[in-house]
Amino acid sequence: RRDELGDLAASFNHMASDLDTAQHELIEWSNTLERKVKQKTRELQTAQEQVLHMEKMASLGKLSSMIAHELNNPLSGILTLAKLVKKRLGAPEILPEKLEQMNRDLTIISDEAKRCGEIVKNLLFFARAHPSARASCDLQIIIERSLRLIQHQIDMQQIVAQVVPPETPVLVDCDESQIQQVLIAILINALEAMPDGGTLTLATRTVESTGELTISDTGIGIPSAELSKIFEPFYTTKESGYGMGLGLSIVYGIIKQHNGDISVTSEPGHGTVITILLPSASRTSHLPSDEAKA
Repeated sequence: RRDELGDLAASFNHMASDLDTAQHELIEWSNTLERKVKQKTRELQTAQEQVLHMEKMASLGKLSSMIAHELNNPLSGILTLAKLVKKRLGAPEILPEKLEQMNRDLTIISDEAKRCGEIVKNLLFFARAHPSARASCDLQIIIERSLRLIQHQIDMQQIVAQVVPPETPVLVDCDESQIQQVLIAILINALEAMPDGGTLTLATRTVESTGELTISDTGIGIPSAELSKIFEPFYTTKESGYGMGLGLSIVYGIIKQHNGDISVTSEPGHGTVITILLPSASRTSHLPSDEAKA
C-alpha cells in the first residue's frame, strides 16, 4: 500500500529484518566468545601443568642430591660384605662359624639391596608423570613415602622426625601424586628452616568430614609481616639464585584445586606449623595405593 499504513508496515518489516540480523550477529559473537574462552582455558590448563612440572622437577633436583648420599651408604656396605663373602668362599676349608657369619652377611646384603630398591621406587613414583586422578588415599602412606625420600637429609641435620599415627586411617579424596608433591615441598622448606637440627612432627586426624594433616617444625620461623605473602607467586625470602618462590604458591593452588584449605602459623625462633585440610573419602571406596600395587 502507498499510504501511511504501507509506510508503517514497511518500517516494521525493516525493523524486524534489522533485529533478525542483530540476533544472528549476537549469536555469532557468543559462539566466537565461547570458542575463545575454551581456547584460553586450555592454554591456562597447559601453562598450569607446565608450572607444576617445573616445580616438581625443582623438588626432584633437591631430592636427587639427598638420595645420592642415601643410596651410597647401603651400596658401600653391600660392596664391602660381598667382597668379604667372596674371600671366605675362596678358603680351602670353610669352618661352621664362618658359614654362619657369611649367612648373616648375605642377609644384610639382601636387606640393604631391598632398601636401595625401596628408595629408588619411591623416587620414581614421585618423578613419574601421573595422569590427574583422584581416589581414596591414606595420608599415612603418603607421609611415609615422602619421609623415606628425605631420610638421609634428616639424619645428616640431626633432625628428629616424629609421626603421630591416627587412631583410625585418615582417608582423603585426592590425587596421591599431587599431595605427595605438596608434602615434599613443605618438608624441604622445613629442613631448610632447621640447618642446626630440630624436631619435625607430622600428625593426621579426621575432623568431621575433613582429613587434617599438620606439619610442624622447630626452625627459625617466619616473621609476621611475611606470613600473608608466603603463598604469593615468586615471593621468596631466599637469596637470589636459590629458588623462584613458586613452591608454596603451587602448594596453595593444588590444595585449593582439591577443595581443601591450608593455613600457616609461625613465630620467629619458635618454628612453623602448617595445617592442611582435605575432603574425607568414604572408607568403603578406599583403593590400594600405587605402592601396594607395585
